[in-house]
Amino acid sequence: MVITQDEATARDTELWHKIANICNTKNFSSHDIQEISIKLAEGQYFYTEVKKEGCLLYDAKTSSFAEKRELTPAEDQRIAQYYFDHWYGVSRGSYRLYQQAIDIDEFKEAAFNLHQATVKKLQNHSSRIHSIQCSRTLTGLSATYVHEIRAITRRYIPNRN
Repeated sequence: MVITQDEATARDTELWHKIANICNTKNFSSHDIQEISIKLAEGQYFYTEVKKEGCLLYDAKTSSFAEKRELTPAEDQRIAQYYFDHWYGVSRGSYRLYQQAIDIDEFKEAAFNLHQATVKKLQNHSSRIHSIQCSRTLTGLSATYVHEIRAITRRYIPNRN
């Protein structure tokens, strides 16, 4: 991740394409310090982990990272709504892929996409929950998803419950 002083530099795709070619990589993203500071102040998991675990290669010493702060109820609501809208939409796409795979008897692919739909429905950046059983307990996941996963598992993966 590259953090720049201003948004224009962070969004300069031509610049970052040239740098990626020089560095022989495509695996980095660029953000401006204000965007990162907002996400850190909100306590967003991904950015907090990058700050904690990341390796600083260069520091121009012109700014510093924000610290997490208490959010207002309105801020909590806005962030929660944003992530719900995002991950619910993504999960619906995976669920449609699950249904299509069932229709053409691609059961392994169906099981994968149903799992993805379930995980994405539960996904947010404040949690690393991946276990469906644990997630179901914590979020009250619909028994329908769990039932469908178990039915596919029993039918197509012998000796599994």
